[in-house]
Amino acid sequence: MSFFPDSTAVVSLTAAQIKTMHTVPVVVAPGKAGCIIDVKSMIIVYHHGSTPFNPGANDVLCFITGVLPNAFVGYAGDTVQAQGFCDQTTDQFVQSPAWWIAGPESASLPLSDVIGSGISIWQYALLGAGWPTGANWTAGNGTFTVYVTYSYIVA
Repeated sequence: MSFFPDSTAVVSLTAAQIKTMHTVPVVVAPGKAGCIIDVKSMIIVYHHGSTPFNPGANDVLCFITGVLPNAFVGYAGDTVQAQGFCDQTTDQFVQSPAWWIAGPESASLPLSDVIGSGISIWQYALLGAGWPTGANWTAGNGTFTVYVTYSYIVA
């Protein structure tokens, strides 16, 4: 296994992208053929607008690699609770753990489900029937700036 040098992605998300993030995860770092991604850090900054977003009580933000429904999401401790973060009237900051190398609680996936995939930010309902659950938000006009540091590993 060999590593490429660290890379950093800085991506601005519009209110329209944030409100449709459940059905259309937003790519924040591209994939690389024949590689998997080793995440070093993930930060989300919420820049409030005049109308806060309206997340559900169980809605979370997380970073994924791969394609849903077989994307690697990690486990519940890796998510960012949306209520209390992007439903605020002041700017907010949160750092998500670099969790691709999660503890034994995380499920493994076939390498074919994630090889060559990038990193996306996604919103879903953590609790509920079925996978993946949740709905797009209908209100809000703030923005996110997402910062991700990562490297590629030749698989």
